[in-house]
Amino acid sequence: MLEIPYVRHPLKFPARYAHGPDSFPQPGVPRGELHEYEWNASRVFPGTHRRYWVYVPAQYSDSKPASLMVFQDAEWYLDLDREDRASIVFDNLIHHGEMPVTIGVFVAPGEPGRRNIEYDAFSDAYAAFLLTEILPAVQSRYAITDDPYRWAIGGGSSGGSCAFTAAWMRPDRFQRVLSFVGSFAQLHGGIRYPELILEAPKKPVRIFLHTVTRDLNWNAPRNNWVSENLRVAAALAERGYDFRFVLGDGAHDGNHSGVILPDALRWLWRPESSEHLAAGPLECGGEVGVSEFHHRSARTSAAGSSLVPGDAHRRRDYPSGARECEPERDQADRNAHHRPERACCSMRVIEQHPAHERTCE
Repeated sequence: MLEIPYVRHPLKFPARYAHGPDSFPQPGVPRGELHEYEWNASRVFPGTHRRYWVYVPAQYSDSKPASLMVFQDAEWYLDLDREDRASIVFDNLIHHGEMPVTIGVFVAPGEPGRRNIEYDAFSDAYAAFLLTEILPAVQSRYAITDDPYRWAIGGGSSGGSCAFTAAWMRPDRFQRVLSFVGSFAQLHGGIRYPELILEAPKKPVRIFLHTVTRDLNWNAPRNNWVSENLRVAAALAERGYDFRFVLGDGAHDGNHSGVILPDALRWLWRPESSEHLAAGPLECGGEVGVSEFHHRSARTSAAGSSLVPGDAHRRRDYPSGARECEPERDQADRNAHHRPERACCSMRVIEQHPAHERTCE
């Protein structure tokens, strides 16, 4: 059992979290390459145009098919001045053997202004778009495994609930899901997942689910991002899914999810053997709460990271297209300007285991 050092919880919300070492370039770690493409002839979303990027790790070889991970809101995850810095995190984790050699596909939402139309739909349209248009183009250039258990999809805000929907609709292709502050509250036609998860046949997916205590409408009786994520987590727990739920004390600004991205990926890609489930620490502690699916050996852990003064980081919002269907974010954005006291706080964890191209420097 891993013992976690005491971490003081904040008194003022939202809190800000400091990034750990896996979110920064490390000496001796080779950097992958990013290749940028355009997609202007969609059949699923006619009349749209978009860019997408393909991350190719330094360890990639044509002779050994790589795993695959898709992210929505490409710029959010690839901009190194923002919170997630996904290409750096991939470099570090792949180099240290904490995730497999993985081709990353980072897809921007359709233009003009199609983000919420594509991401908030309760349908298989976005999954079909990926599987019939974007990913075949990627597979024509790179050796990628056809094993759906080695295909993951993730995102934040509407991109997070979109990732969940893609895997729900097509578990034959996507069997690992990462949803940060998912916008389940604004799914077109209302949220159906708490009931569907309990009633539908169990799907072969592993899910990392996350939200924050000061997410959008956190204290409202309706359209509450916190409570809807809690309802989804509760249904996954009751149904016995292989899932992990993490609750931070931040806002809907991508800070906490960006800080925990390395640990989220470690968990999502963890080996099946229980001996390898423990992961490395964050700044103020380590991971927490492991109990394996089908009553395998249980462990407990906790994760935390130190807070820094708010002016030490530039606050970044999720892509502006989210405002189309998220008017409540204006208040959330104002809240995000509050400066937290210097302190440490921990995140809470619930875990249960049952096409034109140019190379970016």
